Amino acid sequence: MPLDKVPVDPGQSEPLSPLDELDRWARTMAAVPPNLVPDADRLRQRLAASVPAALAPTLVHGDYRLGNLICSGTEPVALIDWEIWSVGDPRVELGWFLVFADGTNFPGVGREVPGLPSAEELVTAYALDGRPVDDLAWFDALGRYKMAAIMGHNLRRHLEGRHHDPDQERLPDTIRRLIDTGLEKTSGL
Repeated sequence: MPLDKVPVDPGQSEPLSPLDELDRWARTMAAVPPNLVPDADRLRQRLAASVPAALAPTLVHGDYRLGNLICSGTEPVALIDWEIWSVGDPRVELGWFLVFADGTNFPGVGREVPGLPSAEELVTAYALDGRPVDDLAWFDALGRYKMAAIMGHNLRRHLEGRHHDPDQERLPDTIRRLIDTGLEKTSGL
C-alpha cells in the first residue's frame, strides 16, 4: 500500500522521527519505578544525545517479531497484533526485530533457538535490496530500551496487583540484560 494511502492514527499528524519514537517509550519508562529498570535513564540519555537523522517514513508495525507472524508451513501469510503501529523510520522495526534475534537477551524467560539466523545474517538479508542500515546500533539499543520499558511496565502492574501474572517476576534479569546491552550498543555513539 502506498504510504499516502496508509490511514494514519488521528493522534499522529506527522511521521514519527527516531527522537519521537524514543520519547514515546521514554513516557512508558517514566511510569516504571527506577528500581525495576536500573540504568534505564542513562540509556535514554545516551540515545537522546545521539539521535540519527530520520529516513523516509514507512509503515512501522511496532511489534514485528516471529510471535506475531502466522505461517502456513514455513511461509508467512499474515502479520497480527497491530496496536502500536505508526508511520516512521523503518530502522525502528529492524532494531526491534534484532532484540528477538538473540535468545540471550531474555535470561530465564527465553532461549536461543538452533537454526535461526544470527542478527548479522538478518541485517545482511534486510540490506540485500539496498535498504539502509546506517546507525543500526542506535536502533538496536532503542529496541532494547523499548522492550525494557514494556517489561518494566508489566512487572510494575503485577507487583501493584493490577494484573496478576507470576511470570512477570521472572523479568528482572531480562530487563537488566536489555538495558546493559543497550548501554553497550550506545557506548561508542
